[in-house]
Amino acid sequence: RSEDVTEHEIGGEAFDCVFVDGLHDQQSAFRDLSRYAAYARRGGLVAGHDYSLEFPGVVEAVHSLLPKGCTLHVGPDSVFWWLSGCADERSDEHAPLE
Repeated sequence: RSEDVTEHEIGGEAFDCVFVDGLHDQQSAFRDLSRYAAYARRGGLVAGHDYSLEFPGVVEAVHSLLPKGCTLHVGPDSVFWWLSGCADERSDEHAPLE
């Protein structure tokens, strides 16, 4: 389970890609995305699965965490991603999609 992973297990290095595929409710998806997106290096990918109408909690979490100035990309099989550290990104500011 994602909340059982320790900081020691993750290590201190940033990752080129962080891919989240967890529970589909909004609270769990938000928790997982907000925790693990911070481990993507600047210019790396924050990605995940199940961005679809079938899982509105995932969609809501993604929209609430998409940093201002970043472009949300959606691909086949309900995969989504954005680039970490994109223009105008601020750790405390997110741009909801309307």
